[in-house]
Amino acid sequence: TSGNFKVANYSTGSWVDGLTLDGSNNATFAGTITTDDIAADRIMHRGDVDTTIRFPAADTFAVETAGQQNVQVTPDRTRLTSPSGTNTTLRLQHQGNSGYGDIILDRQVNAFIIDNDPSNASNNLSYFSVKNKGTENLRILHDGKIGIGTAIPDALLHIRSASSPTIHLEDTSQTTKLKVYAQDTSAVVGTYSNHPLIFTTNSAA
Repeated sequence: TSGNFKVANYSTGSWVDGLTLDGSNNATFAGTITTDDIAADRIMHRGDVDTTIRFPAADTFAVETAGQQNVQVTPDRTRLTSPSGTNTTLRLQHQGNSGYGDIILDRQVNAFIIDNDPSNASNNLSYFSVKNKGTENLRILHDGKIGIGTAIPDALLHIRSASSPTIHLEDTSQTTKLKVYAQDTSAVVGTYSNHPLIFTTNSAA
């Protein structure tokens, strides 16, 4: 056929196409590929029988190491699983340098941890940022300072906004509300419910 390259097998008086390579470099196999690296539902690296790519179900593939399913991709999720006895860690790393960040699920207490550049304790420029629709809403600097509405917080918590940045504390048992905010030319501290505002020093409570 014009534009196609074919490998065929002559059997029982006729030619049977085995491999077809068309003009767009698409390859079609008429039969089954069988080697010592491919068996049943898995593809195995030559010389490394512990590492395989498997196809355990429809629309699903998995990567396994030593019988442990490390990555599984299904139509509704991608699951990352660590070997037994270790934390599950997703590492994002730059090509060509040592900078990286880890997203960790701690196996002991099921804690979710984000660790930015843990190998470089002297990096004072690293930070953690949360954005929504391209706008930064939260930034945590390397020294623990948290900025909401600011990328350069100058205190452990720094809230900055043009529309009355407010801290709101509420006790739901009695609906006691306390607000601390800055508005135009004033700074305000007060209760916003029918409860007293009490200032104490050296309190044991």
